[in-house]
This record gives sequence, structure tokens and C-alpha cells, in this order.
Amino acid sequence: MIKSKEARPHINENPWQGSHFVEVLTDLVEEAVHKEFEAISERGGVLGAMDTMYQRGKIQEESMYYEHKKHGGSLPLIVANTFLPKDHGGGLLPGSS
Repeated sequence: MIKSKEARPHINENPWQGSHFVEVLTDLVEEAVHKEFEAISERGGVLGAMDTMYQRGKIQEESMYYEHKKHGGSLPLIVANTFLPKDHGGGLLPGSS
């Protein structure tokens, strides 16, 4: 049950057919990587991006995005925010809110 919640295998009806699904995922990853390389190139390459702290900013943006999804409940994390009782105060430890 936990794997089915976190890995979301239901997004592909037949994972053993694979080819189309894997191709789509590969294309999406390739496109995202290409965009990132273009963004770094626009800043003068790796050294230029480091001077403007581009990489640090991207890491912080992604971290905040992840944290907002996690705390908002739109990103199900089995141990942290899923299957909690309705009267749960929000804290991870008993008695904390």
C-alpha cells in the first residue's frame, strides 16, 4: 500500500508494456535538463551561474516548492502527512501542534 501511494504506479495502466511510458518520461527529463543547461548558458556558463548564485537559488526554490506541497498535503508522504486521524493537530509528535 505504501509503495502504491508514493510511487504512483497507477499512472501507467500496464507497466510491463513500458516502451511508450518510458519514452515519455525520458523525453520529459531530457527537456527539463536541456532547459536547465540553457539557463546556465544564459548566465555565462557554470562560473557565471555560480557568480550569480543561480544554482543555490534553484535549490532553494525547489526545496520551498517541495516543503509547501508536503505541508499543504498535496504531496502524500506516508510517514509525515498521510493516514492521520481527522482530529490531528498537525504536529508529528503526540501532543505537538
